Amino acid sequence: KKLEWAWCDHNTFLKALSENEDSATAAFFDRASFLLPHKTRSALSDHLRWLVEFRKSESKKHRLVLKWNSERDNREHCEDKRQLWLERKELRNYLEQADEEDLRQNRRDREIHFAPIQIAENGDVIEKNMRGHPCY
Repeated sequence: KKLEWAWCDHNTFLKALSENEDSATAAFFDRASFLLPHKTRSALSDHLRWLVEFRKSESKKHRLVLKWNSERDNREHCEDKRQLWLERKELRNYLEQADEEDLRQNRRDREIHFAPIQIAENGDVIEKNMRGHPCY
């Protein structure tokens, strides 16, 4: 599923997030819904999840560039583990807050049920052990 967000909508989303002290609480989702009436609350929580993935990717790229620069200059690369931990904690909080918003709107179950089986549309089990299947 491709998410279509215009640049101005994304900036409005980020502005609402920063106004709420970078915390995606129920008040943030209320404000974002008010500022973006053409977006559903589900789209807002999905966009928050997209933002987490984007920030993870950007952070990884930044760390790789720093590492490459230090190796190029024959310097020892010292990664700031505390900063990395804080970034990951912030991103986990965003994901939890997106899940909480979905629960408030009765959109998603908190528990994920994983079953490594393939089921046809009529409910018949086609393959009982997807993990051991030679094609996967």
